[in-house]
Amino acid sequence: MTSARSTAVPTIVCVDDDRLILSALREQLLRGLDDSCKVELATTAEEALALLDELAAEGAEVPLLISDQSMPGQHGADFLAEVHRRRPSMLKVLLTGQADVSAIGTAVNQANLYRLIGKPWQEADLVLTVREALRRVVQERELQCRTAELERVNLELERSMQLLNATMDATLDGLLVLDRDGHSSQVNRQFVDLWAIPESMARHLSAQALLAHFRTQLHDPSLIRLDPQADVAAPTLLELKDGRSVEYLIRAQCLDGNRIGSVYSFRDVTERERSIDRIRFEALHDPLSGLPNRNQFDGALARAIERASRSGASVAVMFVDLDHFKRINDELGHDAGDRLLQVVAKRLDACLRDGDLIARWGGDEFTVLLSRLRHPDEVEAVARRLLKALEPPIQLGELSVRISASIGTAAYPGDGRDCQTLLRRADSALYEVKACGRNGHRAYHPASSGHFESSALALESDLHGAVERGELLLHYQPQVDSRNGEVVAVEALVRWNHPRRGLLGPAQFIPIAEQSGLIVDIGEWVLKAACMQAAHWHATGFDRLQVAVNLSAVQFEQGDLLASVDAALETSGLSPRHLELEITEALGLRNLGATVRILEALQARGISVALDDFGTGHASLSYLRDLPCNTVKIDRSFVRELTPVNREAAIISALVTLGTRLGMRIVAEGVESWPTADLLQRLNCWLMQGYLYGRPVDAAALLPMLAGARQAMTTASLA
Repeated sequence: MTSARSTAVPTIVCVDDDRLILSALREQLLRGLDDSCKVELATTAEEALALLDELAAEGAEVPLLISDQSMPGQHGADFLAEVHRRRPSMLKVLLTGQADVSAIGTAVNQANLYRLIGKPWQEADLVLTVREALRRVVQERELQCRTAELERVNLELERSMQLLNATMDATLDGLLVLDRDGHSSQVNRQFVDLWAIPESMARHLSAQALLAHFRTQLHDPSLIRLDPQADVAAPTLLELKDGRSVEYLIRAQCLDGNRIGSVYSFRDVTERERSIDRIRFEALHDPLSGLPNRNQFDGALARAIERASRSGASVAVMFVDLDHFKRINDELGHDAGDRLLQVVAKRLDACLRDGDLIARWGGDEFTVLLSRLRHPDEVEAVARRLLKALEPPIQLGELSVRISASIGTAAYPGDGRDCQTLLRRADSALYEVKACGRNGHRAYHPASSGHFESSALALESDLHGAVERGELLLHYQPQVDSRNGEVVAVEALVRWNHPRRGLLGPAQFIPIAEQSGLIVDIGEWVLKAACMQAAHWHATGFDRLQVAVNLSAVQFEQGDLLASVDAALETSGLSPRHLELEITEALGLRNLGATVRILEALQARGISVALDDFGTGHASLSYLRDLPCNTVKIDRSFVRELTPVNREAAIISALVTLGTRLGMRIVAEGVESWPTADLLQRLNCWLMQGYLYGRPVDAAALLPMLAGARQAMTTASLA
């Protein structure tokens, strides 16, 4: 054996017990291969095996071994079998001068023999055989590299597909991929669940089969199509027969700029559509009674007049005002008044004909639209039915209450040709009824009703100068910490001391102010007056008291709210941390993004933000994450129905827990009894507001309550 070998070129090992043959092999191979290989020699099998181990240790490449068939000590076939066991990939050439077919067969079978060369051999044959063997080694090595690379690429592809599938399954949308031939090539779990298709089937169905399955579930099958060459489409809303709403969108699937199919995304938007429907409903309906509101009534009346002007038909409007409703509200509380209004709304609605419309105008006033009149007497007949429907007593808890109404009517075209004129004249006829003793109805007549036209609709005209004339005033209702009786805050509530109608509550004029835009000026006045009063209380020793002011949606949309707040604080000198501004759920939902920006700006000034009337149907608990607020006020409708184990208790408990974790104060509104207060305390709701702790009163009347609460706390701390 030689030493000091180089491993830069392949090595061929030759084994033969005849040194002359070994020399000839070496000489011919080096000459024939142009020194592209090294040649190592061994005279025995043992020497050859040791040589192979040594070469392996040095990292030398040995692609080929040439061995004699007949050697002393170990037969050539056995030797080659041992080499094959140790190095199965090495090619082996057997030299033989014998015709022992059996031995040759054994060598072939055991040693994976590449070629057999007989002795004596031709040099050209030897060199050609070795060249082909080396070429085969190179090819096999390249094949192995390509196979390994292919396996690596396949593994990466498999991982990519797994990642793609995981990503598709993690999306909210159901995804369907159609190839250019219109067959589904990819779907995700959401798609399978959304359309109730077995996943094994969904991956192999044609577009036609999928389309047939979809259309069996749709109210309008024509809205969906599955065309792998369809252009990118805008989102299309699908209504399913089971009540779900699904939005789908088509996008082209391209590779190297060429379209290879389409991706269809399907999103379950049922909750979104329900929220939109709910918001639309709430925009056109009164939340207390469920009846259409003033906005819907105005639109319906305008359309009815337009149709009547073309057809020559008649249209009538009615104003229905409950008699002495304020007395019920004052004596029995707002909750009782609300329940009475709900009963009245149902009774009045039940009296109308198909095609008629009743709306809650505001407060205790309702309006009725009669749009298909065939005879003038029909108006009087409907009015009598409405009055008759109110005659049975209404049960409010343990009390049985009777209520009556005054009704004024006006008809198109005789009493007016536009909405405002008809409403104003129906309203003036209403006040003529009130002037004559109430509980009746009257049609507008210029001779007798004209001087009553300064009525509810005329309030807007009076409201224009109310701020300048000093007719507005504030009442304050306390928010109390039920653990110690401390008045922690007061809510400022505006009242209008009308020169002719007396003291009016916000329900009687705030809707008019919002519709006319006057609410911006009124809101600025309320904000300044409340801040001035709070600063005065602080100067007299009540320096922990916070004042809460309600904000209207119109103030967000039409007024410069931030400038108004800054001006009120600067003028009064009140610290921003003692001011809280209240918004309703509906306001937050109208334009969440814009609302959040304004509220965050208020909080940056140190002002608290309260979410009022929470639980009236607009928002969920998750909504609290999106809206920046410091206080949540639970609507009185939840508090009114509260029992130890009912749904309201569970919701309040969840709200208190979530609000506490988010660092919010929770205030229960409409607390009117000690049992209710006790239940709220068991739910860890300590801050309360309601008639139990105090009705809204002016600042002078509130002062003794503040002083009494402070004295009680001082006494308790000294005890």
